Amino acid sequence: MKKTLLFLLAIACFAGITISLTAQVPQSMNYQAIARNANGATIVNQQVFLRFSIHAGSPIGTIEYQETNHATTNQFGLFTVSIGSGTPTSGTFTGINWAAGSKYLQVEIDLGGGSIPIDMGTTQLLSVPYALYAATSGNGNGPTGATGATGATGVTGVTGANGNDGATGATGATGAQGPSGSGATGATGVTGATGATGNDGVTGATGATGAQGPTGIGATGATGANGVAGATGANGSTGATGPQGATGLQGETGATGPAGGSLVVNQNASTAQSGPANSTALVTKVSQALSAGTYVITFSAELSGKCNAGCAQYQFDDGTTTFAQGWPALDGSSSTQSSYVPVSHTVYVTYASATTVNIKYSGYSATYPGYIRNARIVAIKVN
Repeated sequence: MKKTLLFLLAIACFAGITISLTAQVPQSMNYQAIARNANGATIVNQQVFLRFSIHAGSPIGTIEYQETNHATTNQFGLFTVSIGSGTPTSGTFTGINWAAGSKYLQVEIDLGGGSIPIDMGTTQLLSVPYALYAATSGNGNGPTGATGATGATGVTGVTGANGNDGATGATGATGAQGPSGSGATGATGVTGATGATGNDGVTGATGATGAQGPTGIGATGATGANGVAGATGANGSTGATGPQGATGLQGETGATGPAGGSLVVNQNASTAQSGPANSTALVTKVSQALSAGTYVITFSAELSGKCNAGCAQYQFDDGTTTFAQGWPALDGSSSTQSSYVPVSHTVYVTYASATTVNIKYSGYSATYPGYIRNARIVAIKVN
């Protein structure tokens, strides 16, 4: 974190610092400074928090008075506060004994709310206009008497402790770099004269070309005669037949599969108006008598009507158990028969004795009749 620097412009102490001041003297003193950051830039239009401590006798002497204060810098970073008008944290401003030795003012500043102040140094408080006036003003005392004889020199007091080092000032800007010094380059020496070119030597005479020798080629030898083909060898005799292998064991007889079931198919029902003129009673449209046994039974039919809701009811049963029933949504009207809607259901059931299974159907009313076609019962006996 960059440390904030506080540059003091002037301190005007307008509070009484001698015991002879009267009541009209202000019980405070002005403090004015410019706030700058560690780079030397002013901190403008920003609130700063301050803590002032007045030490007795030396920069590290007893704190007679301490207060916290705050101010807001202007566009130049300048701010002014009155010491004595802040919030006291130790002692009272009016309780400072200005006549008892030297006083030193310690200043601390913080930009983050006053919780971690930075020590900006301690300086001695000197006389101010009010105090100088108080030394000679007409405050009811008579004229100053003659100066008395000089008293003997007192014993030299103990040297006070060294004060705290002041805050390090901001580093000044780096000066511009001066021009690089360089000696002048010496002149290039004169090029020496080129030596004379020597005479070319005499070209030697070209020698005569020798005669080309004859090309040597050997004579081609005669082709040799073909050799005689060898005789075909005799066929070998057939080998003996190997012995027959032993007969393998016969496998076990597999289990007998279940007997095929019997298929019973009912005749299709003709297209006709269904049942009574209301839905209070169902009329058997198709039925099928079955013997005892276990069956897979499929019921199916196609339904139609002259209304656009569940205007007709169907039911599949065996007289004891209702396997399925419904009111299919039809798309007809009171004057036009709708397209047929298919319905289908499959059940697996066992009968201990002969039973009859049924497809039943009922229209809605005389105005909205229902129709059935291709009603079918397919029963497959599985044992």
